Amino acid sequence: MKLCLADECAEHAVFTLLDGLSAKAGALKKLRESTAAELDALLPSILDRAFSGRL
Repeated sequence: MKLCLADECAEHAVFTLLDGLSAKAGALKKLRESTAAELDALLPSILDRAFSGRL
């Protein structure tokens, strides 16, 4: 049986929370990068429509 001191428990809880937040931040970064790439791919088409009066 493992005894957990209050400070160790709190430290582990904070570490677990920060680790989870770091994973979520990484996922959001990947999503932002893929969204930016999709918008970059659409930009020429949008500009073409805008300057040809079809927007």
